Amino acid sequence: MKNIFVICIAVLFMNGAVLATDASLSYDNTKTPTAFAPNVPDPNVILQGGDNINDATVISALPYNTTGTTAGYINDYDEACPYQGSTAPDVVYSYAPVDDITVDISLCGNSQYDTKIYVYENTVGNLVECIDDNCPGYKSEILGLELTSGNTYYIVVDGYGTEFGDYTFDMIEVQPPPPPPNCDESLYGQLVHGPTDPWSAATSDVGTPGSYLVYDNFFSGGLIGGIKFWGLDMMFNNGWFECSEASMTFEINFYEDLNGQPGTMMESYIVTCPTLPTGIMYNNDFELNEYYAVIDPPFVMNNGWVSIQGLSDPQNCWFLWMSGTGGDGRRYQWLGNQLELQFYDQGYCLYTEATSSVDETSDLLPTEIDMLTSYPNPFNAKTTIAFSLKNAGEVKIAIHDLLGRLVDEIDAGYLSNTTVHSISYDANRLATGVYYYSLTVDGAKKATKKFSLLK
Repeated sequence: MKNIFVICIAVLFMNGAVLATDASLSYDNTKTPTAFAPNVPDPNVILQGGDNINDATVISALPYNTTGTTAGYINDYDEACPYQGSTAPDVVYSYAPVDDITVDISLCGNSQYDTKIYVYENTVGNLVECIDDNCPGYKSEILGLELTSGNTYYIVVDGYGTEFGDYTFDMIEVQPPPPPPNCDESLYGQLVHGPTDPWSAATSDVGTPGSYLVYDNFFSGGLIGGIKFWGLDMMFNNGWFECSEASMTFEINFYEDLNGQPGTMMESYIVTCPTLPTGIMYNNDFELNEYYAVIDPPFVMNNGWVSIQGLSDPQNCWFLWMSGTGGDGRRYQWLGNQLELQFYDQGYCLYTEATSSVDETSDLLPTEIDMLTSYPNPFNAKTTIAFSLKNAGEVKIAIHDLLGRLVDEIDAGYLSNTTVHSISYDANRLATGVYYYSLTVDGAKKATKKFSLLK
């Protein structure tokens, strides 16, 4: 079952592979209209929500939870998402945020009918979101909706077709989603697909029950000294489950192009990378991880193919390379007995080792340090500096500006050489700009890298 792994909203299992429709679809487009007669408004019904935006029930604070019914209401509004022509009664709530916030709005808790939910900003017709069927039982929820202060938002609880009934309404404030990963200052980059894109996470690992390998091509390389890539850590046991490793070992190979396929292997590297969670969730269950590997020694290659394969134990925790965009829409996967063409790019960036006025990376000593990187980069206020050591010692990290002036210093203390170290750095007191961070062990500088602070 360890095979091509594609997660979307609707899945089909075929020949042991998991295939899917467009991941941007969050509804069941095979649903047929209901046979219920249109609801007749009941003037004696106790109305929990407002009948329209003029008498909308005001939500004064979050979190907000209520129960109600659409029975006895009038059909005032309808929007296509993707179904339209609803004659179901609807109710309306309103919320005016005092600050810019991100919210989840859900009817999934205990609603008793086929729901539909949508949101207007200030006026009817100014639609900001509409969802029909986003959770089991044909119930609806809106996740990660960004609301701007100074506006009033009208939340319409509606039904599919002519359906109506009891509902449970929940609205909570949530943390805004993290910024999408990027390929800043890269030689070549293919941006990783987001959760709402049509995406594919393809197994590329040596684990049981077989060995799988994914290849993708690049077109504008040069001196290659680093690679950043994204993927999921997953295991299969009568279904897919997330697993986690603090660091993972990969074999990264580069090949010449042979008539549009990977040809002769030109370079091969075994690297261990820290697993850096991005906070970006796929299928609401699986978190995207980022990895950065130093290519040492660097080499020159203008175009060709690259493969990334997980080697880590436990081997039932597999690396699934996340798809991306920006290439030619083609990759190959070795399935254990054949090479299969698949119509996806992969998410990765190729980098060259840069030099600077503060001698960036020129004194990197492979015998004393394995890896130094930061995530996210660029960052807003906080980033994580990750590194691993060949030998234990007293570690300090110095922060310099572009003129080489020391602006901050982190004393990490005595650290071992048996694990990947991650240090959270808060740069709130620094101004927006480019800075260099230098790692020293026992007083001797070992490596320098660059990061960008954006406020």
